[in-house]
Amino acid sequence: MARYCFYCNKELKPGERCTCRASVEARSKAEAARQGNQTQTGPAAAAAASGAAQAAGTKARTGQSARQERREQRAQAKAERSRQKQARTQSSSRSSKQERVHAWQRHSYTNAYETGGPEYSRTGQRGSSAGSGPASAYDRFQQYVRTAGKATAFINDYITHPTQGIQKLGHSRLRVSVAVLAVQLLLMGLLTAALTSFSSLGRLLLYSSLASGESVPLTWVAEYVLQAVFLGLVAFGIKWLLTHISFRISQVAQLSWRESFQLLTPGLVYTLPFLLLALCFTNGSGLQALALALAGLAFSAAADFLSFRLNLNLSSDQSLRYLAIILALLSIFMGIVLSLFLPSL
Repeated sequence: MARYCFYCNKELKPGERCTCRASVEARSKAEAARQGNQTQTGPAAAAAASGAAQAAGTKARTGQSARQERREQRAQAKAERSRQKQARTQSSSRSSKQERVHAWQRHSYTNAYETGGPEYSRTGQRGSSAGSGPASAYDRFQQYVRTAGKATAFINDYITHPTQGIQKLGHSRLRVSVAVLAVQLLLMGLLTAALTSFSSLGRLLLYSSLASGESVPLTWVAEYVLQAVFLGLVAFGIKWLLTHISFRISQVAQLSWRESFQLLTPGLVYTLPFLLLALCFTNGSGLQALALALAGLAFSAAADFLSFRLNLNLSSDQSLRYLAIILALLSIFMGIVLSLFLPSL
């Protein structure tokens, strides 16, 4: 017959005794001993753990404050470097602007002295000392010789040293610039009259209004001449306005209207030879004359580029950029003007 343990109900073999009760008592004693040890060591362990936690917290706070302090120092150093860089940039910008203004004034004063200073003052003193009477023939002859010498020197610089000529023309007197503009408008009018009267291109444009073998009426020629002069004057006025506004807005050079006008004088001067050559090729088809006039406009743009670069102390990139902007806007505005005044085109 099988036997079972009274406590754990385990089946026992013959002669076997169950040890569950002894193991339960041993576990109870071990648990009681462990609880007693924990009761004795609990406050010390808690104090040690609290001290370790406080030390860790203090160390963490110290490290965090050190990191925060380093971050603030780096931010302050970065802000200081940024302020120093901005101050250097502003200082260099002011110095470059002052340099351009001083260069412009220096060139203006030098040119005024070279072109007429001492000789002009001596002539004036001679005239005032001689009284208000007419000058002698010898004085007039000397004045003509001096004028011819200046013209020869100018033409020499104009042909052999274009950059020097452009630099002097950029600071020429206002009456010289106005005279050059008037001569250019006159040549444009003469070229228009010659093309309309003598070239086959002009007759082709007027073919629908002319009978076979009929000559061009003088009133038509005068009308076309006036239109050409007016359009040339409008084109220069728009170019003058765009040049003045471009340099004013960009603050590259604070130019007056007179200085902006003088800055465009080299382009006007270097267009004159091409217009004179174009007048020699108005017979025949007239295409050679138009090609020479267009070449004059291209060379005028090159002269304006050098005038910006030399007279304003700009870099090549800056001069080319401003010239491109001015010419693009000039083309747009002239297209509008042509569509308004010449609707038949």
